[in-house]
Amino acid sequence: MKSLSAEKPTLKGNGTKSGRGVISRSISTSSHVTACTDPSAKDGLDFDDRSVAEVHVIHLPRAKARKKFFLTMNRSPDVRWIFEEGVDSRTLDFQKLKAENLVQAGTRFRTPGCSLAHRKLWLKAAKAAAPFIICEDDVVFRKDFPLQLKSCLGRLPEGWDIFFLGYNFDGTLDVDIIGGIEYFKGRFFNQQQKRLEAAELKQFSNMTLPVGVLPLINVFGTPAYVLSPKGAEFLLKHVFPLRNCRVTFRASGRVVAAHTMDTIMNKYYCEMKAYVSLPPLAVTPNIKDPEAQIVMIH
Repeated sequence: MKSLSAEKPTLKGNGTKSGRGVISRSISTSSHVTACTDPSAKDGLDFDDRSVAEVHVIHLPRAKARKKFFLTMNRSPDVRWIFEEGVDSRTLDFQKLKAENLVQAGTRFRTPGCSLAHRKLWLKAAKAAAPFIICEDDVVFRKDFPLQLKSCLGRLPEGWDIFFLGYNFDGTLDVDIIGGIEYFKGRFFNQQQKRLEAAELKQFSNMTLPVGVLPLINVFGTPAYVLSPKGAEFLLKHVFPLRNCRVTFRASGRVVAAHTMDTIMNKYYCEMKAYVSLPPLAVTPNIKDPEAQIVMIH
């Protein structure tokens, strides 16, 4: 594989947004899995190290350019990337999904396949014996991600549910600074600029700033996060069926109807032990996928 100096990777918007993958019309808990590890990867990691080093990447198999981009930008001997087959919204049998109570009739939803791809991994996370790391296939991690993550997990309180490694920059972030006393809500400055280019992503990957762990109230996107078994069970119970539920955002007081999975999740962070990394340990170029359209589920 060429070095970054020899080849400037590009990421194509190929496939449905992030949950993207191709499966049959029947949604099952099994998935096609491909594990990729750097040839210099270390063996003999203890249990705690292995739980940090294995990252489950949601991926559409036909999106070969995305996988090449991901592996080019994320080179680490300490991480095992496990590519998990996602769900293509175009292949879904909505009648079957309604019968399985995974979607509600009369719902308008953007890329339901993305949501179902995450759900497949939540089912695995609920049965896991260690923290379960999930990311989408357009994510770039910091090079010191394994070390920083191990430190962050050690600082999370007992009984934590979810820890966000990254988030979208075209929305707001709402976190507690002093629990029950003071909170911070911010909008990212760069949110209206063009997508992050390879040089900017490389600059991010080389960051070594210490990472803070803050209680989360609201954030948008699901590019990369860690679930505990308890957190996975909570999300499985509350996020599905997919529906246009109303979500109130604390900082602005706005009430919106959910048309995406991450908006539904925002309804429940205040009920979970949810936390976020600041600054992030993972970012996404945030390329808008032209196929990520809202579909009507009759």
